Amino acid sequence: PRPSLWPNACSNAARSLADAATPSAPVPLLAPTGPDPPSSQSEDAQQTRAPRIPVLSIVIPVYNEGSARLHSMLADVYAKTGSKYHTEIVLVNAGCSDDSFARLHELVEEIPLVHKLRVTFARAGRGPAVRRGAEVATGDILLFLHADTKLPRNFDETIRHHLADSKVLMCAFRFEVDKAGLGASDEDVSFKRQLVRLERITNFRSKWLWLPYGDQAHAVTRRNYDRLDGVSPLPMMEDFDFVWRARDLALASGYRIDILPAAAQCSPRRWQRQGVVVNSVRNWFFVAAYVLGGASPDTIFKWYYGRSP
Repeated sequence: PRPSLWPNACSNAARSLADAATPSAPVPLLAPTGPDPPSSQSEDAQQTRAPRIPVLSIVIPVYNEGSARLHSMLADVYAKTGSKYHTEIVLVNAGCSDDSFARLHELVEEIPLVHKLRVTFARAGRGPAVRRGAEVATGDILLFLHADTKLPRNFDETIRHHLADSKVLMCAFRFEVDKAGLGASDEDVSFKRQLVRLERITNFRSKWLWLPYGDQAHAVTRRNYDRLDGVSPLPMMEDFDFVWRARDLALASGYRIDILPAAAQCSPRRWQRQGVVVNSVRNWFFVAAYVLGGASPDTIFKWYYGRSP
């Protein structure tokens, strides 16, 4: 963190970790809302009303994922959602030039969450897309999900439970790569071992440095999202910038960033294309260039994609 944070950072982080390790009674998610019951109801009946369940908005920026893959991804999200009537999906078209949204009418027919499915449009990278999705979302909690990431079962209930703790500024899932499609050849076995090492390093960084990246699915309440001034509309590094600011606030104010025990599984495709070592070194270079070298997100976007945002 910034040098100005060090006087309080260590004590606040230690206190937050101690609080996280201390069992506590369940916290009500939100106070009951809605109109008062008719006067004919007894006082006991009024007291037994259940707290309102916070609505969770899943913001998914989509760029050239393909119709079939997007359809499969949304079906997976629906199947793993515990409280389906308190969840909405916000799809953001980040400038697709393929058929990603061609079968959207079929989603409306096949997925019962269709009345909560929203589609908006943004250009120039993932940052503007995520920010636009957050603006359109109506939920009390925002979950930022990459289109190639699979969530654990009942992810929404896990998030609601953790964010009910007022000391939790943000939470994210444990990092894991989906290895189900890999074979048993020597090459695949070696690849799996490299991925396991990557998972260990990433989860160490996330848990102890409070720096989970976007493929771990950041979740934050709307109130805390606004306190952080939202996701910056950067073409690259938007997830790093967001969690970096969240960590600064957490260290300075005695909050914490929770890494949830369940894993979000991201696709292995980027490591299959470029290799685990090459991809990791390149990402470390981008972070160093951004934090220490002053490289702009536009420049890093050009390095990564070979074109301007």
